[in-house]
Amino acid sequence: MALSASRSTGERTLGDYLSVLWRWKWMIVIIVCASTLGAYLYSWSQSPQYSSTATLLYEQPLDPTNPLQTSYYSSMDRDMAVESVINILGSSDLADGAQKYLGDNVNDPYNVSGSTRTSSDTTTSSSGGGVVDIAATSGNPRESAEVATAYAQAVVEWRRAQQLDRVDLAIEAVKQALSTYDTDSARQSAEYLSLKQQLANLELLQTTSSADFKMVSPGVVPTEPFAPKPMRSAALGFGVGLLIGVALAFLLDPLTQRVRGKREAGEVLGLPIIGSVPEIERDELRHGNIVALTDPNGRSAEAVRLIRSNLDYLNVDRASSLLVTSALAGEGKSTTACNLAVTLALSGKRVVIVDGDLRRPKIHEYFGLSNAVGLSTVASGDAKLQDALLEVSPSPRRASGDGSVVRQRASTERAVTTDLGGAGGTATMEHAGEAHKILVLPAGPRVADPGEVVASRRFGDIIRELAAGDVDMVLVDTPALLEVSDAAAMASQVEALIVVVDITKANQSVLLAMRDLLAPLPCKQLGAILVRTKRTRASGYGYYSDL
Repeated sequence: MALSASRSTGERTLGDYLSVLWRWKWMIVIIVCASTLGAYLYSWSQSPQYSSTATLLYEQPLDPTNPLQTSYYSSMDRDMAVESVINILGSSDLADGAQKYLGDNVNDPYNVSGSTRTSSDTTTSSSGGGVVDIAATSGNPRESAEVATAYAQAVVEWRRAQQLDRVDLAIEAVKQALSTYDTDSARQSAEYLSLKQQLANLELLQTTSSADFKMVSPGVVPTEPFAPKPMRSAALGFGVGLLIGVALAFLLDPLTQRVRGKREAGEVLGLPIIGSVPEIERDELRHGNIVALTDPNGRSAEAVRLIRSNLDYLNVDRASSLLVTSALAGEGKSTTACNLAVTLALSGKRVVIVDGDLRRPKIHEYFGLSNAVGLSTVASGDAKLQDALLEVSPSPRRASGDGSVVRQRASTERAVTTDLGGAGGTATMEHAGEAHKILVLPAGPRVADPGEVVASRRFGDIIRELAAGDVDMVLVDTPALLEVSDAAAMASQVEALIVVVDITKANQSVLLAMRDLLAPLPCKQLGAILVRTKRTRASGYGYYSDL
């Protein structure tokens, strides 16, 4: 699938091309290795082939009847003669002529080819051309030399035969002309005497006729095969495999659904990336999902603190209620919401976190709280808001073995004022050292129609009542946006939202569907948080990276 429309607005950089090659590196490596090894093995399995070359030189025939007269030398005649030799090499007549020289000495199959040299290639002819190389290849080195020599001799013989045929035809024509002079007076004429002289010259040429090519270099028995060359074939296979691998990488990359890295995720979603959280290792999760408390010096906790700082810049309108959602279930939005709440509280902010996921609530488990009373009971009127709020002291320390953190019920330490249930009620939080305690509103007991509860006016009243109190931020955890309509219904009751994206599960079709659902929502969309990004090490520091 093609990337989103926003991708087309920017030009690709060198880094983009290198990223494509890096993403498909294993495919390219496999293709290159297979091509290289295949070419090497194929070449290695072939029988050795030997090549020998015999050289012919064109020489203009000498006229014996006029040896002292220099005749006009035509390069066109030479070129035509050379071309005729190249063309005749594959004929049966020349093969029969060569066979007379070879006899029964050749048993292996062979191939014969001819080539000409340019004036810059030849040093044999002072005229700068007319050199023909006849190359023979065979599996036997001796036979390759014999075949090259035999074909060169056959060419010389064939050219001499061609010359004799022309002379014989000329002699026959002159004799026929002489036969027309049948009287003594006619035989005394100048024309008759001229024809007699021509006949004499032709007969002399017939006896002294020679070919216009001579063999200047017979075939030499080669000492090494010219083929196969396994290493040369392997190098060629490497180049071909590399070209195929790179071409396939750029061909297949636009067709993949997978989203890689924060840049591409942001472009598809159409949202800025607030930050990224590296994948939490299993040994870190042994003490609980809230790594901001259980491992405050770890990479994940540092990443959440960076997200908190980025939110301060993005949230310029100071939205007091923030929805935390994701496209699919299991992407880590509840874990991200809890860690973000703890980090905000540790920075001195007063935070309320509401578990709006009435279908699969997790907030109370992560904080180790009871879920007997919560959002569902407050929305139905079975409990007061101040009685459902629970208080957590976010002390950065190792959690207990059961994964819980230090916690207190609101009824035990009265950190929540009793006038929360009124229309103008406010929520206050005591200052615990440098950090404020977190107020948690669990999801409460399950109800038959959770979608109706979160879409009700009472839910909006609860969020506004909490935001109007003495708090800096109300975080609302929601179900996945693409699975149920709860998050979309709750979006109208909050001021802003953020999206959590699991980079290991993200694909373009899901994010594009997510973008379409986010577009009509009335609240401000601050950005996206990437989770489970790859870790890297840089100079010993606990930095992280996403691709």
